Amino acid sequence: MLSKKLIMEEKIKAICKKDRTIFQKGAVFDKITILNSDPCGSMLCGPVTFLGCTDRYEMLFTSGNGRYYFTVRDGWGVEDNCLYALSIGAICRDFKKPVTVEEIESGVNNPKEPRGTYSALAIKMRLKDDKEILKVLKQYKTVNSLAISNNQNSETNSVTDLGSQMYRDIVSDLSMVSTAQLVEELSKREAVQKLNVEPYQSYKIKIGRRKISGTGPVVILRAWD
Repeated sequence: MLSKKLIMEEKIKAICKKDRTIFQKGAVFDKITILNSDPCGSMLCGPVTFLGCTDRYEMLFTSGNGRYYFTVRDGWGVEDNCLYALSIGAICRDFKKPVTVEEIESGVNNPKEPRGTYSALAIKMRLKDDKEILKVLKQYKTVNSLAISNNQNSETNSVTDLGSQMYRDIVSDLSMVSTAQLVEELSKREAVQKLNVEPYQSYKIKIGRRKISGTGPVVILRAWD
């Protein structure tokens, strides 16, 4: 008979293996359970919010009170709005109190003076994590601002213009991009051919043994890349 610990480990692995959930920035989970959680302690208690992915392709979360920030890696999944993950990633940060984006940025721009060799190393490691956290938070904040702007003025599309700076800042979150914009941007790339099928014009596509046919209006992209 397996112990409760081993049963839970098997459950976490099974959830992470079968789950195909695509996380949206701002998603809140009732709680989180990590297979290998040491030495996170209390930061894994209560609800957590998904903020985005780091440059290491780890998923960054924050606790409900905004005090703890940590990443998960290797595998994750959701069941009954509870998040399960295999291990903690490179970031495991306790700010000792709830912090804002502005406070984190202030700490990055004005790091503490080290008192010795070990202090300098600790500050350097925290600063590296804080820079990564700040980068994800700024992208998260930009996405939220864009969503609010679009809701307030649905007839204005200058913010979502593919050439705007704000759009380039959030291009990593493709869920915010319309299909029409994605097609238009992709059609401008090299090694991509855009074929316009006019209304009521018939078309046929053969890929191996598969045949696709229909009538326009349709935009077909042929990519060699």
